[in-house]
Amino acid sequence: MIERLRQSVLTAELERYYHCGWAYIMPDFDKPNHSLVEWLSDKMPVYPANRVPSPPTEDAHASSGRQSA
Repeated sequence: MIERLRQSVLTAELERYYHCGWAYIMPDFDKPNHSLVEWLSDKMPVYPANRVPSPPTEDAHASSGRQSA
């Protein structure tokens, strides 16, 4: 029997996982707003890139040479 990698992901993120090659299995009844996806390839799994940029911090502004007015 071949073991497949399954993961619970936010249902809103399903399309991003599908485009990376993951297969939708079913809703995750243990976690609200989550679904189970499965990696079906024999290759290493591919995950979607994190598209949410991290908010800038005060240190980031200071190190870039910017000064607040």
